[in-house]
Amino acid sequence: MSGLAGAGPGQGAAAELASPEAGFRPNGLMTLTTDFGTQDGYVGAMKGAALSVDAALRLVDLAHDVPPQAIRHAAAALTAACPQFPQGPVHLVVVDPGVGTDRAALVVWAGGHCFVGPDNGVLGPVCAALGGLTVARRVTDHRFLPAARSATFHGRDLFAPTAAALAAGRLAAAEEAAEAGRGSLRSRLLESDLDSSTSRPAARVIDLAS
Repeated sequence: MSGLAGAGPGQGAAAELASPEAGFRPNGLMTLTTDFGTQDGYVGAMKGAALSVDAALRLVDLAHDVPPQAIRHAAAALTAACPQFPQGPVHLVVVDPGVGTDRAALVVWAGGHCFVGPDNGVLGPVCAALGGLTVARRVTDHRFLPAARSATFHGRDLFAPTAAALAAGRLAAAEEAAEAGRGSLRSRLLESDLDSSTSRPAARVIDLAS
């Protein structure tokens, strides 16, 4: 599938953005949920990275005062807020205790919504609230990522450009999936429950065929 550079948010070839089974059409809206707080420039840097992909995106702050590395808290915030949005947004989630490790970066579709975030359990509850996971892809590389990437600021250099390109209709799922590697994807998170005694996911492995 050809690249979608030049198409505005929700326009042009946006209908080709997601796999047909995902039932997703981007509307140019991107939300942000982090544990960064708002007293420094981290959230601003992520917004700058997103707007560098497409300056016409609409960015909505969902929550930034999630306690540090509190996956369960972030999952609850997503579950409370995301189902209230119309279909078509991309939700960027950066509550990521595993940054700098080999944990996967995921793009997940559920209920007409798209989520971009780490493979740590945070996306499971909101996907369930939206009717269940429909499609998932592992992100490894694509043309909107910077050549030089920080090992510890994946929010700016990996997650934000990916979410922005998806929200703007500039990155097709078929294109991204090919770059992420087709075939069976093993994810330990998307159907996970969260252990009530800890913020770590008590997850089971599932197989998702592309």
